[in-house]
Amino acid sequence: MAKDKVVDNQISILIIDDEPAIAKLLCRALSRQGYNVTCSENFKNATILLDQAPYDMIVTDIVIPGGTLDELFHYLDSSNKNNIPIVGMSGTPWRLNDYDFARVLPKPFSMGELLTTIQTII
Repeated sequence: MAKDKVVDNQISILIIDDEPAIAKLLCRALSRQGYNVTCSENFKNATILLDQAPYDMIVTDIVIPGGTLDELFHYLDSSNKNNIPIVGMSGTPWRLNDYDFARVLPKPFSMGELLTTIQTII
């Protein structure tokens, strides 16, 4: 079995996904890699978390209960957090074409693909 690669510095990542099982899986896997990961299942909680702490990256699903991608991007713009790279993930990735994502990951994706994406952006 391959050893987990531990990240030297604490990169802080916010995961936004409406499916608790997926959010938990991503948070656990990225934490094992040495990332400081926080999960949110809805828009309101995500904005509260973004107000409370700085994040180096956001990984979000297209579905955000209580909000939309438009509202997320507007919130980031209006709160001067629009420099945070965002990775969009979706089973329908073509629906993400109108947004300024650093990268788009079509679901399903492997943890290796997610890790490579994060390492490329950060």
